[in-house]
Amino acid sequence: MKQFLYLAYKNEHIIEEAICSILSLLHVSKNKEGLKIIVYTDQVQRMEEYLAPYAQYIHYEAVDETMIQSWIGQGYFYTLKIKVVQHCLEQFGAKVLFIDSDTFFTKDPSPLFELLQEDQFVMYVDEYPIHSQMNGELYDLAKKDDRFPLDFTVWNSGVIGISAAHLSLLHECVNTIDLLYKLLPGQRTIEQIALSITLQKKGTISSAESYLVHYWCFKPFRKVLMNHFQLRSQANATQAAYFHRTDISKDVGFSSLPIEEVITHIDHAQVADFNKLLPALVMQFQQFSDPNFVKYVKNHFPLESFIYQ
Repeated sequence: MKQFLYLAYKNEHIIEEAICSILSLLHVSKNKEGLKIIVYTDQVQRMEEYLAPYAQYIHYEAVDETMIQSWIGQGYFYTLKIKVVQHCLEQFGAKVLFIDSDTFFTKDPSPLFELLQEDQFVMYVDEYPIHSQMNGELYDLAKKDDRFPLDFTVWNSGVIGISAAHLSLLHECVNTIDLLYKLLPGQRTIEQIALSITLQKKGTISSAESYLVHYWCFKPFRKVLMNHFQLRSQANATQAAYFHRTDISKDVGFSSLPIEEVITHIDHAQVADFNKLLPALVMQFQQFSDPNFVKYVKNHFPLESFIYQ
């Protein structure tokens, strides 16, 4: 069983991101046998409507505000992420890969499940060792509190891979989140700090970065998705059929989107923050036979740019 887990809650942008990510996952999955995509959402009908052709692979868990608040309590909002993983493993067992909505798969991630062996975990990518002082507050805390080892690394939690055998670690992680929320209330990534520390105390973490793009640093991509979904909602019955063709790559709808409009929002001085998403988009546009996008990119980025490497 290959279980992928999403949380698509409340925010329309997040719903659209999750749909796009799921479509990309289905597109790159070579062998769909045993594939199960579990979506915790408060908009089941919306997602069912859009993803209807792929219903056999998708299971929805309805959530509401009461449930969400019971998981968050009075604490840190992104405790929700860990609680959803915990609830999923309690319900379905086995192994699960939690995937942030703002992701786009570039190749079949099935091999990641092989990494989830005894005391082995998966997260998106390692960001920085605590001793590097990239996070000054965390570094200062770790110097005086040995519960936060200086030689540990903080990982990005855009992907969380864990098995039901390690459910107790998620309880431990929530306790660490609560502690960090009191000690470092201004931190925005407490859940990934807590999870990174908890998992490294138990075993090793492998990276999922080569399988998908996590575009947390590029929110203008939401404009791409917004244009796509608006186009679909305005389409008549004949046009709407375009969005459910057999070729799932076309379902993403990229080839009909004004990507140029999105790229003009990018500060070229910050192009390094964009270098993970753009190659994936270029690859997809080439695959979808849309030379206009590739031409546009080549006209706006120098030849030594990352997309040609």
